[in-house]
Amino acid sequence: TNWDTGVAPAAGFAITIPAATNNPVIATTTSAACTTLGINVGGILTIKGTLTPSAASYTGGTIVIDGGNLNVRSNMNLGVTNNPSTVILNSGTLNARNAFIVSEKGNCNLNINGGTASVDQNNGGAIIIGGYYAAGIVNLNGGTLKARASLIGTAALAIQEQPTRSGTGYLTIDGGTLELGGDQKSFVEGYVSDGKIIPGAGKKIVITVIPAVLADPAATPPILATAARTLVTATVNLGIDTKTPENNFSVYPNPSNGVINIENKNNDVGNLNISVYNLAGQQIVKSVLENNNSGTYSLDATNTLSSGTYIINIKTDSSSHNSKIVIK
Repeated sequence: TNWDTGVAPAAGFAITIPAATNNPVIATTTSAACTTLGINVGGILTIKGTLTPSAASYTGGTIVIDGGNLNVRSNMNLGVTNNPSTVILNSGTLNARNAFIVSEKGNCNLNINGGTASVDQNNGGAIIIGGYYAAGIVNLNGGTLKARASLIGTAALAIQEQPTRSGTGYLTIDGGTLELGGDQKSFVEGYVSDGKIIPGAGKKIVITVIPAVLADPAATPPILATAARTLVTATVNLGIDTKTPENNFSVYPNPSNGVINIENKNNDVGNLNISVYNLAGQQIVKSVLENNNSGTYSLDATNTLSSGTYIINIKTDSSSHNSKIVIK
């Protein structure tokens, strides 16, 4: 409401963005500060420059960060009333000096499509998703969600960790990277098992621990010390369903010139859904092969697959099977 003059607010203002048609935009050349920031339901704030509140309370509505920076010098509370809110980070930064809370008393969807959402690496607290009184959902589609490197376990990332409260929450990873400090593989595996970290459709969670590097100033060039990190990503799920024995299907010839025959030894399934992936996990071929009652199916990919090694995924109504095949 105090933006109606078209002038960016001064540091002493408490900003409220109402449900208005003239939703404000912080331009790329603008740097503004305020005490608190509230966005009413139906209100939209787009940040292309930099906005630094000393504290933030988002009461609903939408905030879009498109190449800009929202740096909260206190706790970042996304959703603090009974009104839903949406935060979209396309590029730029979303940073909290202390705790980073996705939904406190109001539902919040945080969609990270690029850029970096993080807490301060020197003073920051936990990234908290759900667990208070509402639903907190984070969709990591690109970019990075980065916890404070020196914090471990729920001190770094807490997803629905308040059993006495009604809040719920989860993190979906379809693209981008969740970055934690240290070796936190078992901690992340626990969240995956509990359904608090979920892969995108058709994908699986991949946990990579990067070990620490000791400094070696005598090396050429000198090697700087780096701490261990845990990176959590999602990739195409090429795993074999254990409900389907490995020998139920035979894929031949191998190597192949591009014509791939698939024999179902039990001849007890209908159509087959076929996907062929390269070793980078990219889907190259997708096809449905109809059952001709012979138990043998044929896929002609001579004009699609170049020479190399591929993974062929065979799906029926109840199972999945993978085979490696070489195209000559």
